[in-house]
Amino acid sequence: MSKSNKVIKFFYLYAVFSNLLLFLPVLLMIYTKRNITSSDMLLIEACYYFTIFLFEIPTGFIGDKIGHDKLVVLGLIGTTVSYVIFAFSFNLVMIIISQVLLGIFGSCISGSDYSSLATYLEKKGEKDGMEYQNKLYRLTTIGTLISFVFSGIVYKLDSKGKLTFLITACTYLLSTIAYIVFVVYKKKSIGDIENESINEEEKTFSISTFESTSIDKDVIICGVLIGILSGSYVVSQIFYNNLKIDAYYIGVLYCLSNVVTIIFNKLNFKFNKTLMFLMPLMYLTTIFNNKIALFLFILIVSLIKSKVKPFINNYVLTHSKNNKAYNMSFVSFIYNIMNAIFMVSLSRIIYFFGFKVGMIGITILTFLLLIYLYEKSSTSYKMELMKEM
Repeated sequence: MSKSNKVIKFFYLYAVFSNLLLFLPVLLMIYTKRNITSSDMLLIEACYYFTIFLFEIPTGFIGDKIGHDKLVVLGLIGTTVSYVIFAFSFNLVMIIISQVLLGIFGSCISGSDYSSLATYLEKKGEKDGMEYQNKLYRLTTIGTLISFVFSGIVYKLDSKGKLTFLITACTYLLSTIAYIVFVVYKKKSIGDIENESINEEEKTFSISTFESTSIDKDVIICGVLIGILSGSYVVSQIFYNNLKIDAYYIGVLYCLSNVVTIIFNKLNFKFNKTLMFLMPLMYLTTIFNNKIALFLFILIVSLIKSKVKPFINNYVLTHSKNNKAYNMSFVSFIYNIMNAIFMVSLSRIIYFFGFKVGMIGITILTFLLLIYLYEKSSTSYKMELMKEM
Protein backbone atom coordinates (compact mmCIF):
# COMPACT_ATOMS: atom_id res chain seq x y z
CA MET A 1 0.00 0.00 0.00
CA SER A 2 1.42 3.43 -0.94
CA LYS A 3 1.86 6.13 1.69
CA SER A 4 -0.79 8.23 -0.03
CA ASN A 5 -3.38 5.42 0.13
CA LYS A 6 -2.50 4.71 3.75
CA VAL A 7 -3.03 8.38 4.67
CA ILE A 8 -6.47 8.48 3.02
CA LYS A 9 -7.55 5.16 4.56
CA PHE A 10 -6.92 6.43 8.09
CA PHE A 11 -9.02 9.50 7.31
CA TYR A 12 -11.76 7.15 6.09
CA LEU A 13 -11.54 5.24 9.39
CA TYR A 14 -11.81 8.51 11.28
CA ALA A 15 -14.93 9.44 9.26
CA VAL A 16 -16.67 6.11 9.99
CA PHE A 17 -15.92 6.06 13.72
CA SER A 18 -16.96 9.69 14.21
CA ASN A 19 -20.36 8.94 12.63
CA LEU A 20 -21.21 5.94 14.81
CA LEU A 21 -23.64 8.01 16.87
CA LEU A 22 -25.76 5.36 18.57
CA PHE A 23 -27.69 7.90 20.62
CA LEU A 24 -29.24 9.80 17.68
CA PRO A 25 -32.20 7.50 16.92
CA VAL A 26 -33.08 7.04 20.63
CA LEU A 27 -32.13 10.40 22.17
CA LEU A 28 -35.71 11.50 22.87
CA MET A 29 -36.43 8.18 24.60
CA ILE A 30 -33.29 8.53 26.72
CA TYR A 31 -34.35 12.04 27.73
CA THR A 32 -37.76 10.69 28.74
CA LYS A 33 -36.17 7.97 30.89
CA ARG A 34 -34.06 10.67 32.55
CA ASN A 35 -37.25 12.59 33.43
CA ILE A 36 -36.58 15.39 30.96
CA THR A 37 -39.80 17.08 29.82
CA SER A 38 -40.60 18.16 26.26
CA SER A 39 -40.01 21.83 27.09
CA ASP A 40 -36.68 20.90 28.69
CA MET A 41 -35.71 19.01 25.53
CA LEU A 42 -36.32 22.12 23.45
CA LEU A 43 -34.22 24.17 25.88
CA ILE A 44 -31.38 21.63 25.67
CA GLU A 45 -31.41 21.65 21.86
CA ALA A 46 -31.63 25.46 21.83
CA CYS A 47 -28.51 25.67 24.03
CA TYR A 48 -26.68 23.24 21.73
CA TYR A 49 -27.48 25.12 18.52
CA PHE A 50 -26.84 28.52 20.12
CA THR A 51 -23.37 27.27 21.13
CA ILE A 52 -22.69 26.19 17.55
CA PHE A 53 -23.99 29.58 16.36
CA LEU A 54 -21.42 31.33 18.61
CA PHE A 55 -18.41 29.11 17.94
CA GLU A 56 -18.77 27.82 14.35
CA ILE A 57 -17.14 30.73 12.50
CA PRO A 58 -14.49 31.67 15.14
CA THR A 59 -13.22 28.08 15.29
CA GLY A 60 -13.00 27.93 11.49
CA PHE A 61 -10.95 31.15 11.53
CA ILE A 62 -8.70 29.76 14.30
CA GLY A 63 -8.24 26.47 12.40
CA ASP A 64 -6.94 28.34 9.35
CA LYS A 65 -4.60 30.41 11.55
CA ILE A 66 -3.02 27.80 13.87
CA GLY A 67 -3.41 24.67 11.75
CA HIS A 68 -6.41 22.43 11.10
CA ASP A 69 -5.03 19.27 12.73
CA LYS A 70 -4.35 20.85 16.13
CA LEU A 71 -7.91 22.10 16.37
CA VAL A 72 -9.44 18.82 15.17
CA VAL A 73 -7.50 16.72 17.71
CA LEU A 74 -8.52 19.14 20.48
CA GLY A 75 -12.14 18.86 19.30
CA LEU A 76 -12.05 15.05 19.16
CA ILE A 77 -10.57 14.69 22.65
CA GLY A 78 -13.05 17.23 24.02
CA THR A 79 -15.97 15.48 22.32
CA THR A 80 -14.91 12.09 23.75
CA VAL A 81 -14.80 13.56 27.27
CA SER A 82 -18.14 15.34 26.70
CA TYR A 83 -19.87 12.03 25.84
CA VAL A 84 -18.49 10.49 29.04
CA ILE A 85 -19.95 13.43 30.98
CA PHE A 86 -23.25 13.00 29.10
CA ALA A 87 -23.35 9.32 30.14
CA PHE A 88 -23.49 10.36 33.80
CA SER A 89 -25.72 13.45 33.37
CA PHE A 90 -29.17 12.74 34.79
CA ASN A 91 -30.48 16.25 35.43
CA LEU A 92 -31.26 19.23 33.22
CA VAL A 93 -28.23 21.36 34.21
CA MET A 94 -25.67 18.60 33.60
CA ILE A 95 -27.27 17.64 30.26
CA ILE A 96 -27.15 21.28 29.11
CA ILE A 97 -23.47 21.48 30.15
CA SER A 98 -22.79 18.29 28.16
CA GLN A 99 -24.55 19.67 25.08
CA VAL A 100 -22.75 23.02 25.30
CA LEU A 101 -19.40 21.21 25.49
CA LEU A 102 -20.39 19.07 22.49
CA GLY A 103 -21.31 22.25 20.60
CA ILE A 104 -17.94 23.89 21.38
CA PHE A 105 -15.76 20.87 20.57
CA GLY A 106 -17.91 19.91 17.57
CA SER A 107 -17.30 23.39 16.16
CA CYS A 108 -13.56 22.79 16.53
CA ILE A 109 -13.86 19.72 14.29
CA SER A 110 -16.39 21.11 11.79
CA GLY A 111 -14.70 22.27 8.61
CA SER A 112 -11.14 21.81 9.84
CA ASP A 113 -11.07 18.02 9.37
CA TYR A 114 -12.10 18.11 5.70
CA SER A 115 -9.89 21.17 5.15
CA SER A 116 -6.90 19.18 6.39
CA LEU A 117 -7.62 16.41 3.90
CA ALA A 118 -8.16 18.91 1.06
CA THR A 119 -4.85 20.66 1.84
CA TYR A 120 -3.06 17.31 1.78
CA LEU A 121 -4.60 16.40 -1.58
CA GLU A 122 -3.58 19.77 -3.02
CA LYS A 123 0.01 19.25 -1.88
CA LYS A 124 -0.06 15.86 -3.57
CA GLY A 125 -1.14 17.59 -6.78
CA GLU A 126 -4.80 16.48 -6.78
CA LYS A 127 -6.90 19.55 -7.54
CA ASP A 128 -10.32 17.85 -7.64
CA GLY A 129 -11.30 15.81 -4.58
CA MET A 130 -14.78 14.75 -5.73
CA GLU A 131 -13.87 11.06 -5.75
CA TYR A 132 -12.77 11.28 -2.11
CA GLN A 133 -15.78 13.37 -1.09
CA ASN A 134 -18.13 10.78 -2.59
CA LYS A 135 -16.44 7.92 -0.77
CA LEU A 136 -16.43 9.86 2.49
CA TYR A 137 -20.14 10.51 2.09
CA ARG A 138 -20.82 6.80 1.56
CA LEU A 139 -18.75 5.86 4.60
CA THR A 140 -20.40 8.42 6.88
CA THR A 141 -23.81 7.25 5.66
CA ILE A 142 -22.82 3.65 6.46
CA GLY A 143 -21.85 4.86 9.96
CA THR A 144 -25.30 6.41 10.35
CA LEU A 145 -26.92 3.21 9.08
CA ILE A 146 -25.01 1.11 11.63
CA SER A 147 -26.19 3.52 14.35
CA PHE A 148 -29.83 2.99 13.34
CA VAL A 149 -29.39 -0.80 13.37
CA PHE A 150 -27.70 -1.12 16.76
CA SER A 151 -29.11 1.84 18.71
CA GLY A 152 -32.31 -0.01 19.66
CA ILE A 153 -30.36 -3.07 20.86
CA VAL A 154 -28.10 -0.97 23.12
CA TYR A 155 -31.08 1.05 24.34
CA LYS A 156 -32.84 -2.13 25.49
CA LEU A 157 -29.77 -3.05 27.56
CA ASP A 158 -29.77 0.36 29.29
CA SER A 159 -32.78 2.59 28.64
CA LYS A 160 -31.29 5.55 30.56
CA GLY A 161 -28.55 5.84 27.96
CA LYS A 162 -25.40 5.48 30.04
CA LEU A 163 -24.18 2.54 27.95
CA THR A 164 -25.19 4.30 24.71
CA PHE A 165 -23.11 7.39 25.48
CA LEU A 166 -20.13 5.40 26.79
CA ILE A 167 -20.05 3.38 23.56
CA THR A 168 -20.27 6.64 21.60
CA ALA A 169 -17.34 7.98 23.65
CA CYS A 170 -15.36 4.84 22.76
CA THR A 171 -16.08 5.24 19.03
CA TYR A 172 -14.96 8.87 19.26
CA LEU A 173 -11.78 7.74 21.02
CA LEU A 174 -11.16 5.38 18.09
CA SER A 175 -11.82 8.23 15.66
CA THR A 176 -9.30 10.36 17.58
CA ILE A 177 -6.66 7.64 17.27
CA ALA A 178 -7.42 7.19 13.56
CA TYR A 179 -7.14 10.95 12.97
CA ILE A 180 -3.83 11.22 14.84
CA VAL A 181 -2.42 8.34 12.76
CA PHE A 182 -3.74 10.14 9.63
CA VAL A 183 -1.80 13.26 10.66
CA VAL A 184 1.40 11.27 11.35
CA TYR A 185 1.28 9.48 7.99
CA LYS A 186 0.32 12.69 6.22
CA LYS A 187 3.44 14.43 7.50
CA LYS A 188 5.60 11.47 6.52
CA SER A 189 4.02 11.44 3.07
CA ILE A 190 4.52 15.10 2.15
CA GLY A 191 7.33 16.03 4.54
CA ASP A 192 7.12 17.96 7.77
CA ILE A 193 5.99 21.28 6.24
CA GLU A 194 3.15 22.15 8.64
CA ASN A 195 5.01 25.07 10.24
CA GLU A 196 5.94 26.52 6.86
CA SER A 197 2.28 26.33 5.77
CA ILE A 198 1.09 28.08 8.92
CA ASN A 199 3.71 30.83 8.57
CA GLU A 200 2.73 31.34 4.93
CA GLU A 201 -0.95 31.52 5.90
CA GLU A 202 -0.18 34.18 8.51
CA LYS A 203 1.47 36.29 5.81
CA THR A 204 -1.38 36.02 3.31
CA PHE A 205 -4.46 35.68 5.52
CA SER A 206 -6.49 38.88 5.71
CA ILE A 207 -9.21 39.83 8.13
CA SER A 208 -11.71 39.91 5.25
CA THR A 209 -11.32 36.07 5.12
CA PHE A 210 -12.98 35.58 1.72
CA GLU A 211 -10.67 35.63 -1.31
CA SER A 212 -13.28 37.17 -3.57
CA THR A 213 -16.89 38.23 -3.68
CA SER A 214 -17.52 35.18 -5.90
CA ILE A 215 -16.59 32.60 -3.28
CA ASP A 216 -18.35 34.79 -0.71
CA LYS A 217 -21.65 34.46 -2.60
CA ASP A 218 -21.13 30.82 -3.45
CA VAL A 219 -20.41 29.82 0.15
CA ILE A 220 -23.72 31.38 1.20
CA ILE A 221 -25.51 29.58 -1.65
CA CYS A 222 -23.97 26.25 -0.60
CA GLY A 223 -25.15 26.79 2.97
CA VAL A 224 -28.68 27.56 1.76
CA LEU A 225 -28.74 24.39 -0.38
CA ILE A 226 -27.89 22.20 2.62
CA GLY A 227 -30.50 24.11 4.64
CA ILE A 228 -33.16 23.31 2.03
CA LEU A 229 -32.14 19.65 2.07
CA SER A 230 -32.14 19.44 5.88
CA GLY A 231 -35.80 20.43 5.99
CA SER A 232 -36.68 17.10 4.40
CA TYR A 233 -35.88 15.27 7.66
CA VAL A 234 -38.51 17.14 9.71
CA VAL A 235 -41.02 16.93 6.86
CA SER A 236 -40.44 13.18 6.56
CA GLN A 237 -41.44 12.64 10.21
CA ILE A 238 -44.71 14.56 9.71
CA PHE A 239 -45.31 12.77 6.39
CA TYR A 240 -44.77 9.30 7.91
CA ASN A 241 -47.05 10.21 10.78
CA ASN A 242 -49.77 11.34 8.35
CA LEU A 243 -49.48 7.97 6.60
CA LYS A 244 -49.89 6.29 10.02
CA ILE A 245 -46.76 4.22 9.60
CA ASP A 246 -45.77 2.09 12.59
CA ALA A 247 -42.67 3.27 14.53
CA TYR A 248 -40.81 0.06 13.68
CA TYR A 249 -41.36 0.54 9.94
CA ILE A 250 -40.29 4.19 10.17
CA GLY A 251 -36.89 2.91 11.32
CA VAL A 252 -36.88 0.49 8.38
CA LEU A 253 -37.69 3.36 5.99
CA TYR A 254 -34.81 5.47 7.31
CA CYS A 255 -32.46 2.50 6.86
CA LEU A 256 -33.84 1.95 3.34
CA SER A 257 -33.31 5.63 2.55
CA ASN A 258 -29.65 5.39 3.65
CA VAL A 259 -29.08 2.29 1.51
CA VAL A 260 -30.63 3.97 -1.55
CA THR A 261 -28.50 7.06 -0.87
CA ILE A 262 -25.32 4.95 -0.89
CA ILE A 263 -26.36 3.30 -4.19
CA PHE A 264 -27.08 6.67 -5.84
CA ASN A 265 -23.78 8.07 -4.59
CA LYS A 266 -21.98 5.17 -6.27
CA LEU A 267 -23.50 6.04 -9.67
CA ASN A 268 -21.28 8.00 -12.03
CA PHE A 269 -22.96 11.41 -12.16
CA LYS A 270 -22.72 14.53 -10.02
CA PHE A 271 -24.91 17.24 -8.56
CA ASN A 272 -26.02 19.47 -11.41
CA LYS A 273 -28.54 22.12 -12.42
CA THR A 274 -31.29 19.54 -12.96
CA LEU A 275 -30.89 18.06 -9.48
CA MET A 276 -30.74 21.54 -7.97
CA PHE A 277 -34.15 22.44 -9.39
CA LEU A 278 -35.52 19.01 -8.49
CA MET A 279 -35.12 19.81 -4.78
CA PRO A 280 -38.58 21.41 -4.28
CA LEU A 281 -40.23 18.11 -5.33
CA MET A 282 -39.07 16.66 -2.00
CA TYR A 283 -41.79 18.73 -0.37
CA LEU A 284 -44.44 18.52 -3.09
CA THR A 285 -44.60 14.69 -3.02
CA THR A 286 -45.66 14.74 0.66
CA ILE A 287 -49.11 16.20 -0.14
CA PHE A 288 -50.19 12.79 -1.47
CA ASN A 289 -51.04 10.24 1.23
CA ASN A 290 -50.24 7.00 -0.58
CA LYS A 291 -47.43 4.45 -0.97
CA ILE A 292 -46.40 5.72 -4.41
CA ALA A 293 -45.78 9.19 -2.97
CA LEU A 294 -43.89 7.61 -0.05
CA PHE A 295 -41.42 5.76 -2.26
CA LEU A 296 -41.15 8.74 -4.65
CA PHE A 297 -40.28 10.92 -1.64
CA ILE A 298 -37.59 8.47 -0.46
CA LEU A 299 -36.22 8.23 -4.01
CA ILE A 300 -35.95 12.01 -4.56
CA VAL A 301 -34.51 12.76 -1.10
CA SER A 302 -31.97 9.92 -1.39
CA LEU A 303 -30.94 11.05 -4.89
CA ILE A 304 -30.34 14.66 -3.84
CA LYS A 305 -28.70 13.74 -0.51
CA SER A 306 -26.27 11.43 -2.29
CA LYS A 307 -24.90 14.21 -4.49
CA VAL A 308 -25.36 17.63 -2.87
CA LYS A 309 -23.07 17.28 0.20
CA PRO A 310 -20.05 15.84 -1.70
CA PHE A 311 -20.50 18.52 -4.38
CA ILE A 312 -20.63 21.36 -1.84
CA ASN A 313 -17.66 20.07 0.18
CA ASN A 314 -15.56 19.66 -2.94
CA TYR A 315 -16.59 23.00 -4.46
CA VAL A 316 -15.90 25.07 -1.32
CA LEU A 317 -12.61 23.31 -0.50
CA THR A 318 -11.20 23.46 -4.04
CA HIS A 319 -12.17 27.14 -4.48
CA SER A 320 -10.75 28.26 -1.13
CA LYS A 321 -7.04 28.85 -0.58
CA ASN A 322 -5.94 29.88 2.90
CA ASN A 323 -9.37 29.92 4.51
CA LYS A 324 -10.83 26.48 3.82
CA ALA A 325 -11.98 25.83 7.40
CA TYR A 326 -13.50 29.30 7.68
CA ASN A 327 -15.52 28.86 4.49
CA MET A 328 -16.64 25.36 5.50
CA SER A 329 -17.68 26.72 8.90
CA PHE A 330 -19.54 29.55 7.19
CA VAL A 331 -21.46 27.00 5.09
CA SER A 332 -22.46 25.26 8.33
CA PHE A 333 -23.36 28.62 9.90
CA ILE A 334 -25.69 29.52 7.01
CA TYR A 335 -27.18 26.02 7.06
CA ASN A 336 -28.03 26.31 10.79
CA ILE A 337 -29.65 29.72 10.24
CA MET A 338 -31.64 28.29 7.33
CA ASN A 339 -32.65 25.33 9.49
CA ALA A 340 -33.95 27.62 12.24
CA ILE A 341 -35.86 29.82 9.76
CA PHE A 342 -37.32 26.73 8.07
CA MET A 343 -38.49 25.20 11.38
CA VAL A 344 -40.21 28.40 12.55
CA SER A 345 -41.76 29.14 9.13
CA LEU A 346 -42.97 25.58 8.63
CA SER A 347 -44.59 25.39 12.07
CA ARG A 348 -46.45 28.67 11.51
CA ILE A 349 -47.57 27.81 7.95
CA ILE A 350 -48.84 24.37 8.99
CA TYR A 351 -50.57 25.84 12.05
CA PHE A 352 -52.51 28.43 10.03
CA PHE A 353 -53.03 26.65 6.69
CA GLY A 354 -52.54 22.91 7.28
CA PHE A 355 -49.84 20.50 6.10
CA LYS A 356 -50.80 20.19 2.41
CA VAL A 357 -51.12 23.93 1.81
CA GLY A 358 -47.90 24.41 3.79
CA MET A 359 -46.01 21.95 1.59
CA ILE A 360 -47.30 23.59 -1.61
CA GLY A 361 -46.21 26.97 -0.24
CA ILE A 362 -42.76 25.66 0.77
CA THR A 363 -42.38 24.06 -2.69
CA ILE A 364 -43.10 27.35 -4.47
CA LEU A 365 -40.89 29.41 -2.15
CA THR A 366 -38.03 26.93 -2.45
CA PHE A 367 -38.25 26.91 -6.25
CA LEU A 368 -38.21 30.73 -6.42
CA LEU A 369 -35.29 30.83 -3.96
CA LEU A 370 -33.30 28.37 -6.08
CA ILE A 371 -33.89 30.46 -9.23
CA TYR A 372 -32.67 33.55 -7.37
CA LEU A 373 -29.61 31.73 -5.99
CA TYR A 374 -28.67 30.36 -9.40
CA GLU A 375 -28.93 33.77 -11.04
CA LYS A 376 -26.81 35.36 -8.29
CA SER A 377 -24.15 32.61 -8.26
CA SER A 378 -20.70 33.10 -9.80
CA THR A 379 -19.72 31.95 -13.28
CA SER A 380 -17.45 29.26 -11.77
CA TYR A 381 -20.38 27.88 -9.75
CA LYS A 382 -22.61 27.74 -12.84
CA MET A 383 -19.83 26.03 -14.79
CA GLU A 384 -19.37 23.49 -11.98
CA LEU A 385 -23.06 22.61 -12.16
CA MET A 386 -22.71 22.00 -15.90
CA LYS A 387 -19.76 19.60 -15.55
CA GLU A 388 -20.16 15.88 -16.10
CA MET A 389 -18.35 13.23 -14.05
